[in-house]
Amino acid sequence: MSDDDRSSGMIGSLISLVLLIVLWPYILAAFGLFIAYLLLAALLDWVGSHFLMTALWVAGVLGVYLIFKLHLIGRAIRWIANRFHRCQVKKEWTAVDELIEEESTNPESRKFIPSTNLYCYWCTKKLGVKSWEKDGKYYCQSCYEKILGIVDQV
Repeated sequence: MSDDDRSSGMIGSLISLVLLIVLWPYILAAFGLFIAYLLLAALLDWVGSHFLMTALWVAGVLGVYLIFKLHLIGRAIRWIANRFHRCQVKKEWTAVDELIEEESTNPESRKFIPSTNLYCYWCTKKLGVKSWEKDGKYYCQSCYEKILGIVDQV
């Protein structure tokens, strides 16, 4: 064989070089896909042999994602605060119910919470902290003592 049979000459070399330049990205992509396939096969082999640990990691990552995505920390705090507030309100209502029962059994000891626009029914004096109510009428402390004196005498 001669040298002419082994080489295709200058034009053949240029055509081979152009084909290599044109096909080089596809050759690299195929080589990259082959490496990705080998990595995926190794990963799936590891997951198959350590399935429980992989499941726990996936569950943990999913749990953290859902906590922040669904705002579960804020919801839990609001729920606990709401439950705590309901307990306080129930206790306050119980205390008020007991107070109302106590006042209804002894109407003379019923305390009135004064307002700035209320006046005594008898002496028309502006009511202060020591104010009393009886039958929807409000009395000052001195008139209340007079009423008790009249009631005690009768």
